[in-house]
Amino acid sequence: MSALPALPRLPWHSTFRPRLTRRLAPVLILVYAALLPRELSLDLAGANLFPYRIALFALAPIAVARLLARPVQPSVIDLFAGFASIWFVLALFVTTTPVTALITGTSLALDFGFAYLIGRAFIRSANDLRTIFYYTLPGLAVVAVILAYESISHDIFLRPLIADILGKPEPVLVSRVRWGLVRAAGPFPHPILGGVFLATILPLAVYFTSNWRQLAPAAFVAVSSFFVVSATAVLAFALAAFMMGAYTVQRISRVPVFLLLGLYAILLYLMLSVVSESGPVSFFVRNFTLDPSTGYYRMLIWQYAGAEAVAHPWVGIGLRDWTRQDWMGDSVDSYWLYLALRYGFPASIASAAVMVGTVTLLVKTSGRRSARDQYLAVALAILLSCVIFSGFSVHLWEGLHTWIIMLCGASVSYAKEFRSADLTRNSDAAPPADKPTQGRSFAT
Repeated sequence: MSALPALPRLPWHSTFRPRLTRRLAPVLILVYAALLPRELSLDLAGANLFPYRIALFALAPIAVARLLARPVQPSVIDLFAGFASIWFVLALFVTTTPVTALITGTSLALDFGFAYLIGRAFIRSANDLRTIFYYTLPGLAVVAVILAYESISHDIFLRPLIADILGKPEPVLVSRVRWGLVRAAGPFPHPILGGVFLATILPLAVYFTSNWRQLAPAAFVAVSSFFVVSATAVLAFALAAFMMGAYTVQRISRVPVFLLLGLYAILLYLMLSVVSESGPVSFFVRNFTLDPSTGYYRMLIWQYAGAEAVAHPWVGIGLRDWTRQDWMGDSVDSYWLYLALRYGFPASIASAAVMVGTVTLLVKTSGRRSARDQYLAVALAILLSCVIFSGFSVHLWEGLHTWIIMLCGASVSYAKEFRSADLTRNSDAAPPADKPTQGRSFAT
């Protein structure tokens, strides 16, 4: 019986052998800590020490020592990351008591700053990124299986089980059923966070894998985001797939697909502004959400919380309640709006500058890489673009937020540390056709 023919190697498949070094271990520890449920947290002097936060405190001194031993090339994005971290504390000093500002503000500042710092300190090459994803994949696969089981069986068991074992209060969980599936939570504080986390893994699942054996479980991880039955997760997955398809078309045809798509998007927005009676936002809410009532509720949040943010533009309203209709809850389902509401527009703008700046930096440096390494820059840029988009309809917090900010720091280091010599030293040997693209980035 003849053996089955080997599957063809995809353009981004490499022959590297992942090796977890002492330098990369801190990043892996932080990633796995971000996947642990909040029931494993500790309470210390009024501060919640979540697993990822404990990891941040423990690893930050190592990151500082690493940066002192091998400094990174500075970037203006570093300034925005530092500004955002400091502004959280300063804004709360104005709107709350000094004790609250020190406890809550410092916790938020360290969550942002330390996560960025760790990504900046330890990731330096394409193989670093591949290695971290390779060793993160088993944990993501376990999370995906848990989500699938909870959704199909209608038994959200993980967090209640851990709370029961540790003697902690029963967690408040969303158990709404859609399409015969329950909104699974897994280890995440809310199903939608798990959905965004795994949906945005899609470009990493495709472009970071080294062979077909890795691609299959990685793709399952991304597809499992559907088990949270969230419109935001579905749209994030669809947007990632669409951008990957557009990049493939652009790479083959050499047509500036992303530039054309941007122009079409502007024209579509202008057309809907004229044709639609309720405006573009209302049009998309009515037609691109699984539950129109949920979309309408989010519009109300933007209306009332947005008014509060505009009324307090510099430092926000702090931790006090915000004005809204009596029947509305206090949740603000938008990362960008939440930051502006609580800490002022400077915090929101600085955080956006970190993510948008990272995407821009990846785009600018992608044209100088080998074709194989260029796929890694594409994957990171698409992931962060999907997160920026998702941030308009979901608040990013806890483990998901740590993962994203750490990736921003890692991406900045990867982009800034790039040298022509690094292609030979840090990347896999490329076939003759796998040459640098001579300054042509994937955005043009």
